[in-house]
Amino acid sequence: MNKDLQRIPCFLYEEGVHFALPPALKGLRRVYSRFVLRSEDRRLIPEPTTFRAVNRPEDAQVFLFPLDLGVYTDSGAATDMGRIVGDLPYFAGRERRHICSDAGDRPTTIPQPASIFATSVLRNGPRNVIPTAYVLPEHSRAQEASFDWRAIRYDVSFVGNATHPVRRALITSIRREAPQLRLLVDFDTSVVTGDTVCRHLPQSPEEQQRRQAMFCRSLRTSYCVLCPPGLGPQSIRFYETLHAGRIPVLIDNDSVLPLEKNIDYKAFCCRIPRTHVAHAGQFLASWLAGQTRAALRERCILACRTWNTWFSDARHNAALMRIILQPGEA
Repeated sequence: MNKDLQRIPCFLYEEGVHFALPPALKGLRRVYSRFVLRSEDRRLIPEPTTFRAVNRPEDAQVFLFPLDLGVYTDSGAATDMGRIVGDLPYFAGRERRHICSDAGDRPTTIPQPASIFATSVLRNGPRNVIPTAYVLPEHSRAQEASFDWRAIRYDVSFVGNATHPVRRALITSIRREAPQLRLLVDFDTSVVTGDTVCRHLPQSPEEQQRRQAMFCRSLRTSYCVLCPPGLGPQSIRFYETLHAGRIPVLIDNDSVLPLEKNIDYKAFCCRIPRTHVAHAGQFLASWLAGQTRAALRERCILACRTWNTWFSDARHNAALMRIILQPGEA
């Protein structure tokens, strides 16, 4: 079968032709949907392994909004962006077939019945908001998974910022209650100005590259990686950990992970109950004590296999499209 026949006919809206941003939103950082790429001539195109671009809306099976909503929803402009999406020329009557992405940290998105693929989704949220993985940054994407177990130096690691109080509580508990664990922790220079506010200080390109390299090195040298929430209920670190073939340590909360009907997350994750955060050190030490070295390595391999099966770009996009085109399959 011709591969083109397997791709979804897609109509891509164009800014300045089909919609316009108000002046107040034009100054915000421009981020494009996870389903959009730039062609060699710098034009925006639908991601080509999943979609086949069409010029006539009557030929389209889905309609793609090109801008990621996250910058706008995190900035408090969800209502304004919802109005823009609702006013798209082909929206009425095709709401569910309109695809939007929201990589924002907060579980609030536009008030429209489009198919919204978001990285921060709560269980009691709207049914049309579908959980999706974060898109990995280049420095993480460039690192191949390593299963050289001789390189392991730590039981658990965390390299990042302290944007959420639970991150500091986790580290404090592990240091106090599980000193026998080999722990690597490196917080950056972010300034926490309260229980929920974190101000990121500017970093030089050299410092940013140094910390990115340190984070990638921590993945290679640890069995487990702490993946607590940040400003939102999920963290990109969870997906970076899967990509690297390491065991994510999650805090159970009300968030929904992508493709939960397809993926057995408990097979390769360590999940700390929300009620145990203050004693996470005890919980994690007990969990690790119950794992053989062979079991830890199997979980690492399964985490990487899960990434390759479900979260690589083309495969994840295809799985997400099945949710809206064949709802009973999700």
